[in-house]
Amino acid sequence: SVWHLIQRDFDMSWAGTNAHFVLGMLAFSYIIGVRSYFLAGRGIVGECVAALSASALMFMVGIVNRGVAAGSGDGRGYGLNVMSLFKHYMELLVQKNLSFKHFRPLEVGSMLLAAIALVQGARAIWNKDENDSASS
Repeated sequence: SVWHLIQRDFDMSWAGTNAHFVLGMLAFSYIIGVRSYFLAGRGIVGECVAALSASALMFMVGIVNRGVAAGSGDGRGYGLNVMSLFKHYMELLVQKNLSFKHFRPLEVGSMLLAAIALVQGARAIWNKDENDSASS
């Protein structure tokens, strides 16, 4: 079947395409919601527009969840939801890029920079919360 061909020969490409599509939907919906919220003046209209954006995002992720859970139709797939798709994609990235047989320095550098960005973002949020509580 097509699913078995994808799993055998194009697993990383297929998982990556789906994962990046979902990340693009998340980013697009977030940007639309935040921009609309601030342009509408942060009042009731802004909250309404932000809620509509969040609603659309939840609907889109729900559709993707259904597709991920369906998999090949014979019980084989990535898991039950989008998070299992991301988990599978991350496992493939680590497996393919950190092996000595297929070492790829640009991909490893990319993963390191992403990890640093996530840690720095978490630290910034953590420090902001501490600074806000200290100034209150």
